[in-house]
Amino acid sequence: MYVAFGLPEREGTDPATIYNSACVCGPDGIIGSYRKIHLPAPEPAWATRGEEPFIFNTPWGPVGLAICYDTYCFPELMRYYAAKGCRLYINCTALAKCHGPALGTTTVEAGVITNQIYVVSANLANTDLYNVFWGGSSIIGPSTRFWETEYYAGLPFTDPRAMENKMYSAVVDLSLATREKFEPNPLIDGATDFRPALYRKLYTDLLQDPKFQEPMLSMEELNTAAEELVESAKK
Repeated sequence: MYVAFGLPEREGTDPATIYNSACVCGPDGIIGSYRKIHLPAPEPAWATRGEEPFIFNTPWGPVGLAICYDTYCFPELMRYYAAKGCRLYINCTALAKCHGPALGTTTVEAGVITNQIYVVSANLANTDLYNVFWGGSSIIGPSTRFWETEYYAGLPFTDPRAMENKMYSAVVDLSLATREKFEPNPLIDGATDFRPALYRKLYTDLLQDPKFQEPMLSMEELNTAAEELVESAKK
């Protein structure tokens, strides 16, 4: 058994730095942790952005891991994992109704279709102090019907029956997670449909715009900016 679970992680060499993380444990103990790369407001008020993707190996192949906002708004990470050979993607999430009805179900299903990968989502259900969460924990993946998704366990986030705390299990056929776009295509001289060399040029061009360059701010400055953003949102 392999288990991935979310928690705040304190940086060992810098106790003032905290990440929104997911720890992965396997049969032999702790494998490591993924630190959330993309932080929506108000998370930057307490967490530092991670910098590395996280893949762990299993007897069934490599598995990619991400958290919530990473999955719904930044398809680059799931695509990276798929290109690295992952047929399974874990999405630890706290998706609330305030995020709207399209953000979760639509983007996850699109990720399954475009990457031909299985996605396992574990989401909160019911109400905490401020938010109502969709529930909708699920195991979804490629279908035997061409270019469709299938729910092997659980329900879409927005299904009225999905708001429940429940453990799901499913046996999946990893051969349905095909690799066509990431394997040599004989029709284009053995190149792949997936074109990272071209995308590098596009992103290099984007980096000419200063707004896409990483900010060189201290944690104190980042926290102040995040607090101002939260206060602005309240108004």
